[in-house]
Amino acid sequence: MNSAVELAVRDIDVDTKTTEGFTKAEQMLKEIILWGQQNGEFTPDYDTEELAEYLHNVLVGLRGMARTSTAKEKLHRIAKLSMNF
Repeated sequence: MNSAVELAVRDIDVDTKTTEGFTKAEQMLKEIILWGQQNGEFTPDYDTEELAEYLHNVLVGLRGMARTSTAKEKLHRIAKLSMNF
């Protein structure tokens, strides 16, 4: 994550690897969401791709915040709210 944030705009290799990793993560989330929608575990009210992008963003954000002095309670609240989708 550090490399992505600090170097991706200046280093094509880091940008490529970051983009590939983000794409794979979102694809896996999309597959999980689709399966969950078919089984009634996820709401069908959201487009699978858009929800995957949102959840990926939450995960990346939480990973960054977890590396700071952010209170665990706050991280749990954010994760819990995101799980409501």
